[in-house]
Amino acid sequence: MEKDQEIKNLAKEIEAKEQVLKQEGEPIEEKEIVKEVLKEKIENYLETKPETPPAIKPEQPSYSKKEPLPTAPLIDEKLAETGEIKELIDLALEKGLKTAIKQAEKSNNPYLIDQLHDLLAGPYYETLKKKKLI
Repeated sequence: MEKDQEIKNLAKEIEAKEQVLKQEGEPIEEKEIVKEVLKEKIENYLETKPETPPAIKPEQPSYSKKEPLPTAPLIDEKLAETGEIKELIDLALEKGLKTAIKQAEKSNNPYLIDQLHDLLAGPYYETLKKKKLI
């Protein structure tokens, strides 16, 4: 799907979601609605894509109960300005959401995929506002 058409469809979905939330009496900021719609689109894409066999994973290191498990740092909007997440955001804006999701999947990093919808909401929101679609 062409990127501009994807953005127009996204605007329609945002408008529909906004109407539903208004009927339910739940006022939510437009940017939050964008985030919610993007999350749904990403989840729908991941659920409908064909299953691929799991890759053989190398043995995972074992940790004793005394050692804390390693944790991924929280990604915030400042971190979105650099690194892999920025590349994914730029890719989504240039070539579309599905292309960015496919690239994120190649990383085999579920955390990165999860953060994509949160951090993509801001740039998509600005794009929609500039094009006067919301």
